[in-house]
Amino acid sequence: MNKVQNISLFLKLNRIVEKIPQINVSIDTKLDASLISRFESGNRIPNAKQMNLLLNYFGTDVETYSKEFPIISKRLSDLFIAIYEAQPYEVRERIIEAIPKDLIKKTHYFPYLYLFTFCHYVNAGKTAEACSYYETLTKVVANYDEEMQALFYMFSTLYHYDTNCIDLQLNDFRKLKSCQVTDKRILALLHYFLLSTYPERHSLKSILLHYQKCKEILTEDQNVFRLTMLNMQLAILYGEYDLVKASIATDLRTLEQLKPFTGITQLIKSLHFNLSWSYMRIHDYQSAFDHAYACKDDYHNRTIYFMLAFCCYQLNNHHDSKKYILAARKAQPSAQFYDYLLDWLEAMLEKPYQKKCIETLLCIEKKLQYELDFESKQSIFALIVDYYHHHHELEKMNQYLNQMELKNVIVSIPAPIQ
Repeated sequence: MNKVQNISLFLKLNRIVEKIPQINVSIDTKLDASLISRFESGNRIPNAKQMNLLLNYFGTDVETYSKEFPIISKRLSDLFIAIYEAQPYEVRERIIEAIPKDLIKKTHYFPYLYLFTFCHYVNAGKTAEACSYYETLTKVVANYDEEMQALFYMFSTLYHYDTNCIDLQLNDFRKLKSCQVTDKRILALLHYFLLSTYPERHSLKSILLHYQKCKEILTEDQNVFRLTMLNMQLAILYGEYDLVKASIATDLRTLEQLKPFTGITQLIKSLHFNLSWSYMRIHDYQSAFDHAYACKDDYHNRTIYFMLAFCCYQLNNHHDSKKYILAARKAQPSAQFYDYLLDWLEAMLEKPYQKKCIETLLCIEKKLQYELDFESKQSIFALIVDYYHHHHELEKMNQYLNQMELKNVIVSIPAPIQ
């Protein structure tokens, strides 16, 4: 994007960030409001006099706006690379803090900092911080060039995933797929996001195609962090397709590859967490316990303690199961789903398959049906099937069995009974 093209974006972005109505700009600069609208849409380029009036209004001038600042350019490049490589939040934050904010806001670099900052917060899962950036960027995204538009839509799909706005996620994915991308790093991210956050189920063939194309670029760039995340995402997708042993093999291989590297404890703990769930799905509860235990101090929330308690219960170690339930109650909350599961497990320990067990499971199904992901729903169905099978309520058991799409879930499921 050249600086002439960028002027429409610069003017519109500054006005929206400052919360200035377009009519105010018109009154203060004595330029017609319809003319300003055409400048902001990029349908007309301001002449020299108009450019001076508008830039002065936003506290800058043509020379400052157009000037090349190597230090700013370098830091923006560093920030993009840090996002591309999925470097730790603290590393990216330090780069942003080192950029002179008062100066960059007066230059053609400002729109890039604004977009990259949004990507930075979304990458860290900080949706509250990303929110105001998102609201502004949706109003100006059409003013960016196509590759920057693609970058926005990649991270907006992740933002919508984190905020559970599936309709908006689908809409942004349609826009993302229409973007023409040639920059290899943005292309690698494009394949990564099409693989990892696509809101509709892929064919396994398309998953492996995106994986291979992304892997080639990441490997060439020696992008260890993002490559690790790509491999972890492949393992998760294998799990969604019930290929749990392939998922475990992928995660174990990734874990082995990370051993020589330092500073990636976040990825290692995530691998242990994912492996624990995968081992639960093939009922290797000892391995599931071992991997959950390896990351319990990092997570220290109700999810990890439920996993430990559940594995102990399945291994007939009721004493430790109760111990971990108690630890879960004292730990920081996670999703409400796990509060209910702790209630269910506590009831199973008190008196297996008592009425309270099914009441809790049905409560999860009813209250949280729109909040649970596919695998979590399947796990709840499996626990309900297990309850009705135990009580020989075959009609109800078959009702939930018919909704089971996964064969590998956290408890064994019986065959349908005619």
